[in-house]
Amino acid sequence: MNSGVPRVIIQWLQSMNLTFPYSFPKRDLADGRLVAEIFNNYYNNKINIDVLYSSPSYKNRKDNWDQLQKFFRKNNINIPESIILPVLNYDDDGAVDFLRYIYTLLTKKK
Repeated sequence: MNSGVPRVIIQWLQSMNLTFPYSFPKRDLADGRLVAEIFNNYYNNKINIDVLYSSPSYKNRKDNWDQLQKFFRKNNINIPESIILPVLNYDDDGAVDFLRYIYTLLTKKK
């Protein structure tokens, strides 16, 4: 796991027994499938991961994130696009910042 990810967030991810890998956050979060799985742990599997693309292409990653953003809006989950775009574009710091953001959002912890 990327050394920039706080230990408490690594432990949080481990506690969910996720099926998607999270060893390299900038790669593993970029297509949105891991994000969908994390949110499914909190929202009773409301995201159909099977319709999300498993592809490194920008077009498919963008489509996945568009689907996630629809889910976020429908469930009144505020994740600014400024937090999402760096993840979509494989930014190291963006992936870590995104994990911090959703950790706080979902667990109500800092």
